[in-house]
Amino acid sequence: MTKFNGPTTAPANNARAKLLEAFAHKLFEDFNSNGEAAIQWVRNNNPIAYLRLVAGLNPDREQTNFLTSITDDELERLIAIVRELDRARKNSDERAPTPS
Repeated sequence: MTKFNGPTTAPANNARAKLLEAFAHKLFEDFNSNGEAAIQWVRNNNPIAYLRLVAGLNPDREQTNFLTSITDDELERLIAIVRELDRARKNSDERAPTPS
């Protein structure tokens, strides 16, 4: 199993550092078990959250800001894609059989 090393600077409060380490370890285990399925679920059911997740993966937001690095046309196309995905999800939800 891969050891999670945590952040390079530990919080000043020792209990807080232990809680952060325990949480990060459990999150890592959960991702190893369910990560792909969870990512697919978010992509299919909440495309806006999916895009936020992808955008949030950039470790240096000040150096490379996704929204400032694309053109207005690209942003408009991205918004149209998200809206279409959202419409498709809503239509899929409406067609889904209701449990009996």
